[in-house]
Amino acid sequence: MSGVFVSYRVREQPGYATLVHRELSTRFGADQVFLASRSIQAGEDYVASVFGTLRQCAVLLAIMGPQWSELLGDPEQDWVYREIHCAFEVGLRVIPVLVEDAELPPSKDLPQGIAALARCQSVRLRHYSIGSDMSHLVRVLRPSVPALPGSAAGRARARLPSEVSRVFKHPGTTVRVVTGDLFDQPGQLVVGFTSTFDTDTTDDLVISASAVQGQLLHKFYGGSREELDRELDQALSTHTPTAVESASAKRFGKLARYPVGTVVVLRSHGRRVFCPAYSEMGNDLVARSTVDLLWASLRKLWDAVAEHGKLEPLAMPVVGSELARINPLDRENLLKMILMSYVTRSREAVFCREFTVVVHPKDAGEINMPQVAAYLRRL
Repeated sequence: MSGVFVSYRVREQPGYATLVHRELSTRFGADQVFLASRSIQAGEDYVASVFGTLRQCAVLLAIMGPQWSELLGDPEQDWVYREIHCAFEVGLRVIPVLVEDAELPPSKDLPQGIAALARCQSVRLRHYSIGSDMSHLVRVLRPSVPALPGSAAGRARARLPSEVSRVFKHPGTTVRVVTGDLFDQPGQLVVGFTSTFDTDTTDDLVISASAVQGQLLHKFYGGSREELDRELDQALSTHTPTAVESASAKRFGKLARYPVGTVVVLRSHGRRVFCPAYSEMGNDLVARSTVDLLWASLRKLWDAVAEHGKLEPLAMPVVGSELARINPLDRENLLKMILMSYVTRSREAVFCREFTVVVHPKDAGEINMPQVAAYLRRL
């Protein structure tokens, strides 16, 4: 079983552990997720089941509430300690899952056998954003725990279509949702940026090389940040910054800030690339956005496409779902919001004959294509 082991304290966060087990079982298959209270059958050897299964897993999720470290007991008797210690010993990927306002304890406050837990990158689950938080957890796990073709979840996903579409007579446009690579799509593209239009992918500190902006840099500009920045600066010359940060306040990346909703148009490889700023880049290098900011940014994007796009095909990713993820909405609802915004603006005046939203293959499991098709029919 190259799956997920869910470690938790019965006295602290059993509800969240059960929720994680249920959601991950839906995404990856019940045979890929181990939760002792659900996975061990009556009469089975508890110790053998726990540690035998643990050694076959790829990932241990340590569900940690606010009192987690206070409840740590004798390492010889504390089951949570023993599970995490075993996971480190056999080389599993260990992910702390912080519940609500829980904090990861420093290594000095942890027993030596699990002190490495303090250095593990964590994820967080909160009651007010549980949908998007669970979707993020699934994305984190997918590289390590793909659904097996023989599992129920794998078979179900294999039957789902990879593309849905609708031809609208009024307005006269075709809308498609496809699974694939944005940069393989014909015609014009949309690549979202932050309010500082940062492009530096060095060490993934400011912008991740795997993000759409990073892919634009490497696929269209051959990794030449100077060339991309030159085009961005030229396009931004007609826009006025709202502020210019000091180098001491924002130590990395660009300093000029533009209003969220600013859209610039690049021309590369004979194609137009529309670049809307839909999130704010903080001085801490964390991008933040909201539903309202995204909705307003989409409206300005469509206006720019109407002005410059010449009715040519347009493709864009599901913006707002990665590092600047908009917590109240999961990926599927962000997709539906984009579709609604596009169709609403098109009914004022047609500005694009064919519009495609591209879902990356790694995210396809988070999108229910039949439900998206039904949503398109209702628009």
